[in-house]
Amino acid sequence: MFILSMHSLRAIAMLLIVAGHCFPFSFLYRDNDLWGQLVFNVISNGSSLFVLISGFFFHHVFYARFDYGRFLKKKIKNVVCPYLFLSVIVVLLFRLGQPDPRLGGFFEPQGTGIIDLYLIPFIKYLIFGGATTAYWYIPFIFLMFCLSPLHKKYADLGLVSSLVILLLSFLLSMLVHRPQYNLNVFQSLIYYQSFYLAGILFSKYYQPVSQWIVRNLHFLILVFLLCNFAMAYVYPVANLQDGTVPYTILERYVPFKLLEFFVLYGLFERFAFLNVKPLSWFADMSFAVYFIHPIVIAGIKEHWLKFDLSLPWIQFWLSCFLVIAVCMLLAVSLKKAFGDRTRVFVGW
Repeated sequence: MFILSMHSLRAIAMLLIVAGHCFPFSFLYRDNDLWGQLVFNVISNGSSLFVLISGFFFHHVFYARFDYGRFLKKKIKNVVCPYLFLSVIVVLLFRLGQPDPRLGGFFEPQGTGIIDLYLIPFIKYLIFGGATTAYWYIPFIFLMFCLSPLHKKYADLGLVSSLVILLLSFLLSMLVHRPQYNLNVFQSLIYYQSFYLAGILFSKYYQPVSQWIVRNLHFLILVFLLCNFAMAYVYPVANLQDGTVPYTILERYVPFKLLEFFVLYGLFERFAFLNVKPLSWFADMSFAVYFIHPIVIAGIKEHWLKFDLSLPWIQFWLSCFLVIAVCMLLAVSLKKAFGDRTRVFVGW
């Protein structure tokens, strides 16, 4: 059964990810004001929504006729191959010999020989997803896919056992936090596991949970807005000026992003006009946009994205529109030129 709301949510998750990566170029961070923090909370960590949606479709599409070999083969073709193809190009052209200084020196050569200067950094870039922004997601999510037999066993459990494991998983996610620079794939696996399990459970009990979300949508929106203001005003998640994140024992984004998913899903279910065809079309190419957008941002940030219009909100929306438009244009052009062969190059 095709579920349009979930398909549309994939597009929204992708838009949030792109917006999050465009945020630093909007100059909204300069004043570190309340409205900038509110927007930052909504668009940050859009990957958590993507993971939850992946868990949903794992159960919805693959669970009934699960074949581990075929499942991994499909993921390698559609996810790993584009990642390796684009990562190798980016690393060879831009990274070797000039490591990304933002990543704490992790990819800096540890010696002077050819192996230390080039081979080891090259392998590290591919294993840890450091070629460019957002590519950290692929090594971690493929590791998640490799654990799919355990996820199938989780889907076989009864409701009480599933909920207990899910609550413990969410608590563990909040304790572990996201890894620094997103480079520890195992920490990312622990952190995002709860969202994947939540997606599986949502798919398994889709009808009653969906009805509950729609019935309580107004209440969920109210709680979401109150939590956002609390996180922005009382307990800021991050200092937008220097990017520092104050340490807390429990990471607040985990429950907040689950609540954000409920609100977005409820809006799509309650208001059918939100499920527009262009959004569904964008969802189809979402993985291509995911792979392309970091390269597009890197290509234009030295010009447009660093030009201060002194109108930060306008620059933010223009930056998002520009990056998304260029990504879509490239994805469609490649699709028209090479047909379905582009799936192993850009994921669509």
